[in-house]
Amino acid sequence: MGFDVYLRWKGMTPSEESAQYTGYSMVHGHVGYLRWPYEEPNPVLALLKPWMTDAYPEEISGVPSADLVKRLPEAKDAILSYDDISDQVKVEIVESFANFVILYEKKEKDGLNPVIEVR
Repeated sequence: MGFDVYLRWKGMTPSEESAQYTGYSMVHGHVGYLRWPYEEPNPVLALLKPWMTDAYPEEISGVPSADLVKRLPEAKDAILSYDDISDQVKVEIVESFANFVILYEKKEKDGLNPVIEVR
């Protein structure tokens, strides 16, 4: 069990959406998918908590990408402080979170109204 986070945007193709169904991979931020167990420290909460409610699933829209960029260091710290995974995997997960935000920024810049779904 854990957080599944999907990035959606206007004009998203079926192949872009299907690329996000990765079997709970923790390293597919580049396609708009993040995964993390409910355990602490939690980088999903570090990144998205200001916009999350207790409703699941939920959609978060209208977040300026600059605000997500500002929260990335906190998410990175949460990942790096987690004890149950190797340092190499931690680096890959940090990169995945950064890639998710980069993709969000691109979709925002292109006017495609990105929305973050948390399940």
